[in-house]
Amino acid sequence: MKNLHQINTDGFTIIDNVYNEDEIQKIISLIEDKTENNPENATFRKSQDLFAIRQFHKEIPGTLPFIFNQKL
Repeated sequence: MKNLHQINTDGFTIIDNVYNEDEIQKIISLIEDKTENNPENATFRKSQDLFAIRQFHKEIPGTLPFIFNQKL
């Protein structure tokens, strides 16, 4: 209920322990594989201070089973 209260009052909440180390490493690996193989892709933005992927779920759909796990 703490998280629900925070969402209602602050507009966001932080949920601890949603991903284990293995899930995090798999997500990172999928992102690295995609970005290393497509460095000129316009949906990837890289600079010294920024890394972003537009439409992340469309670009790297293999991450979805790891992101939307039972804990989330």
